[in-house]
Amino acid sequence: MKVWHWYQEAMWKYTHRKINFPHSTDPSKTYQYRWIKTFLERIDEWGFDDALVKQMVSILIMYARSHGLMRMGASILAMQKILDICHDVLKTKRRSLIDFERDLKDSKNFIQQHCGLPPKLQSMTMKIKPGANANIVCWYTARRISPAFMSLSKICHEAMARIDKTQRGEFPTEIELLKKRLSYLSDANYCHVAKTVLAEDMLNL
Repeated sequence: MKVWHWYQEAMWKYTHRKINFPHSTDPSKTYQYRWIKTFLERIDEWGFDDALVKQMVSILIMYARSHGLMRMGASILAMQKILDICHDVLKTKRRSLIDFERDLKDSKNFIQQHCGLPPKLQSMTMKIKPGANANIVCWYTARRISPAFMSLSKICHEAMARIDKTQRGEFPTEIELLKKRLSYLSDANYCHVAKTVLAEDMLNL
């Protein structure tokens, strides 16, 4: 049963719990089986493909975890409002992905306008006058370079490494940037957008 397998995978991925049918019971006689069957009947009615169904299972597990509903077990798949839950999550994720892409493009365009194409590192680390902060610091604090772009851009990391430590404090820490970068690269959609926008400036792990 593919849905049961996807449910097991999602439970392990998001909660680190291993889920199995009771060894001493016929799976078709269990509540878990009935809930999965109910879920499948609704999926068949809606005509969803496997890719969307697998995504729905993951969304419902994450929803249960974030709303303190893990005690429901597989019955989360049989709730009446699963379509509304998945639609809201996917809509929010889509909106977040659009914002992410816009932030990267805006930051990239700003740097290219002020540092050339390809961007010159010296233009990012120079100061407009003695005692001033480096350009990259001014641009970041003015929100012309987004935190997402800072975490993913090679040239930004090179520029940060060349400024003095007092100015480095204006940026997120290395650990914070690494966590942010990991969160983007671990999601296939965000990773694809990042690679498309940044191209050769993309910083890998």
